Amino acid sequence: MTTAPVERRRQLTKECRENFHPANIPAELKTHRRWVVWGWGKPKGNGKLHKPPYYPTTGKPRASADDPSDADNLGTFDEAIAAFNSNKDYAGIGIAISSSLGLVALDFDNVVESGDIAGDVSQLVDLTYAEFSPSQKGIRAFYKGEAEHLQGKPLEIFTKKGYVTVTGHVLKNTFGDDDFDGRLPTLESELRHRLERMAGSRGDAKATDDDDFLANTDNNSPETPEEIDRLKSALKAIPADCAYEEWVKILFAIKTTGWDCARDIAEEWSKTEPDQFNEDDFKSAWRSGKDTPGGVTVAYVFGRAQENGWENPRKRHTDIDALVAAMTPQLIGEYGSKPPYRWLIKRLLPRLGISMIYGDSTAGKTFLAIDMAMAIARGVPMWCGSKVAQGKVVFIAAEDASGVALRYHAYLKNAGIRESELDGQFTIICQAPNLLDDNYVLALIKGIGHADLIIMDTLASVMAGGNENTGESMGKVIDSAKRISMETGSVVLLVHHSGKNQAAGARGWSGMRAGVDAEFCITQDKDGKTRVIEATKIKNGVQGKKFAFMLQQVDLGRDEDGEPESSCVVQFLDSIPAAVREARVPKGRYEIPMHKIINEHQPLTHDNFIQLGVNALEMVDGKRDRRRDNVCKAIQDLDNKNFIEKGTDGLYRLPKTYYPKQAIHDGDEPFDEPTVNEGDEL
Repeated sequence: MTTAPVERRRQLTKECRENFHPANIPAELKTHRRWVVWGWGKPKGNGKLHKPPYYPTTGKPRASADDPSDADNLGTFDEAIAAFNSNKDYAGIGIAISSSLGLVALDFDNVVESGDIAGDVSQLVDLTYAEFSPSQKGIRAFYKGEAEHLQGKPLEIFTKKGYVTVTGHVLKNTFGDDDFDGRLPTLESELRHRLERMAGSRGDAKATDDDDFLANTDNNSPETPEEIDRLKSALKAIPADCAYEEWVKILFAIKTTGWDCARDIAEEWSKTEPDQFNEDDFKSAWRSGKDTPGGVTVAYVFGRAQENGWENPRKRHTDIDALVAAMTPQLIGEYGSKPPYRWLIKRLLPRLGISMIYGDSTAGKTFLAIDMAMAIARGVPMWCGSKVAQGKVVFIAAEDASGVALRYHAYLKNAGIRESELDGQFTIICQAPNLLDDNYVLALIKGIGHADLIIMDTLASVMAGGNENTGESMGKVIDSAKRISMETGSVVLLVHHSGKNQAAGARGWSGMRAGVDAEFCITQDKDGKTRVIEATKIKNGVQGKKFAFMLQQVDLGRDEDGEPESSCVVQFLDSIPAAVREARVPKGRYEIPMHKIINEHQPLTHDNFIQLGVNALEMVDGKRDRRRDNVCKAIQDLDNKNFIEKGTDGLYRLPKTYYPKQAIHDGDEPFDEPTVNEGDEL
């Protein structure tokens, strides 16, 4: 068979044309004169059909990108649309990639199943324009900037050659929303490296042999008899006749140990299914770095084994006598006589548990974390109007150690103190642990010993291979952080990013907020100068307090090349400027009408709330009725943001603390005096 059956091609073409929405394509992409049209062609060896491109003005098949005439024959966006409209055999349009474009095109293959997008993919494209592929099983996304041109699984990165189809069939919750101005964001270095690892590379390094691969691994588990036995024990719980992709993933997970015996362990495990084992396949897979799954470590093996019922022998248990004592019932009066709730910063930052600071990438999260940490390390009397207890601080600079060092020295210079005056109360770890790996957690506990405050900057950098959007990954992160807190006697402060819609809270899994004891949100005004930190959750503390600050530049002299060097420090303001205060109201496209409904008809049952919402929205002609889906999501978002609440009677209402028209007075709003309860201790 040399061509696809006619009926199949016709059906695929019809579906592609129905899902083509050119109006949604970003204006920035449309400006490039690099457009082609395409149709369904011959099948590949894997059964999928080729999508050959054609020049829009001539209708001829596209020549090689190296052909001198290629650039002249590529068309404008309007020419491609005209060609598409004039010939029903064309299934869509696409853009030819070139290094001169400064464009990074991401092609995720087979990541959509039954309309659900893989969580890690959704997170990776959340901040830019993203769309469904022609098959509706893949995702395309676009950034400005630079990256390696890589072809891996499930991700291909196009930056130098080839072409990618463009459908305009945008994803929900991406820049396809009404607020998108047509401009693409620049690909940040942290995300770039994550994508390159996922596509089969670590930046400029090519993992093509053992030495190169091991030079780029983050895992350094000790090669001891105990660790070797533990890995072999886990592998016994995983059948070696698994799918090829899974087999390769486990091989590379073993390889990341960096052990001399890693290959022997992998081969021994593979041979447990002799009918499936092939020596040549094993050698090829072991040496190749092309299909290395991004971020995979040996923790993947342990995770898969535990899913199959394996029990990790490394799990440490509290001394049984202490555990029995903790689980013994006692009278309420006896509990009341115990020491009171204790704080590092009174009524703001507890001494134990997990806390979190979140905000967007320019909010000043690290600056604020350092200011808070230094107040505790120095034992200053007050921080933001609350008493401070002196303690030992460990700052884990998992994302940008050199940047943290600059901020640290800027603080010292601005405060007029020397490092020796801190007496070892502020220390730093410049490596990224992995809270999903018990080895790292144990090493961190042993390495730190005792601390009062442990800051992890950022959350994304200490959960390699995990997914911020799933309860499985984030639940493990919370458990590990709690364990670190209890065994070091510290509060673990996570520095995290907000999502695209900051009103929805911190990025990722919605259950994260329930797992922390204190949460602080940083926002900034439109000009980016004034920031406001709000205590959005404080167990047994002062929730809702707000403080304003700005970043003040500090000159740090010159670097080794003689160029000026500087950083910033936090400068708190006496009050929140009126210009940056605004009424807290819903802003989502569907949240606004749903909030109006509850305001006018409360209390409402869940079903009545949904029905009123569906009735209030207009159905778009010619499109599938998604009103109920949009209404249900809006109700969930309103609930997550505390704009509504569901009572014990099952009815939805406005929360008692909500004020639809928050008063905004002239002048500045003074800070509240801190509340101090009897019995509270630092």
